[in-house]
Amino acid sequence: RKLNSHTGDDDFVRVAVGKVGEKMMATPISRGAGVITSLVRADGIIRVPRFSEGEDAGADVTVHLYRQLREIEQTILAIGSHDLTLDVMAQFLAAKSGKRLASANVGSLGGLVSLRRGEAHLAGSHLLDPETGAYNDSYVRRYLPGEPVVLVTLVGREQGWIVPAGNPKGLQGWQDAARADVRIVNRQRGAGTRVLLDYELSKRGIDMAQVQGYDREEYTHLAVAAAVS
Repeated sequence: RKLNSHTGDDDFVRVAVGKVGEKMMATPISRGAGVITSLVRADGIIRVPRFSEGEDAGADVTVHLYRQLREIEQTILAIGSHDLTLDVMAQFLAAKSGKRLASANVGSLGGLVSLRRGEAHLAGSHLLDPETGAYNDSYVRRYLPGEPVVLVTLVGREQGWIVPAGNPKGLQGWQDAARADVRIVNRQRGAGTRVLLDYELSKRGIDMAQVQGYDREEYTHLAVAAAVS
């Protein structure tokens, strides 16, 4: 995605890096729930000069690497939905094969777009089609037409509300999002969780304007949990 600098300051953006085909690809890592987490996961850093208009997606950039080039060349680059399964897979791969799995969380739709652009080896996605009730198939056909891709079901997921300990507001279902005493933290546009929320609210005739906090967005489930806690 496009990188912007804050006016008057150089901005330093942590990135995941991998070799996809014959090209080195760098993708921003969301700071998520903490700077330390993103620093540990990063493969390098990009400087976005002050007063610049930022860097467009697909632009050539200079990355100051934290890792050896041979390690980067053994990296599997995953872009898309955030799921803790990726962290487990990364540990397994490192222990069993010596390969690295680097992931960047841009949402399910962003992952499919990255795959289409040749920016990633794989994309995590859980996009619900409101018309059919099925996941992913129609989106893959729409965003990757004619591409030689394989759709693999990796894990099953159960989704619901993240609430403070003891569920003090007594949240029980989707309809509770519209209550006057409830404020939510949302996922970003294009995230599978956001698509699911919009679908469930629409099904119940709930206008997004009724939902307090609907416009507050985070890029990972952990960042949402941190906001709630």
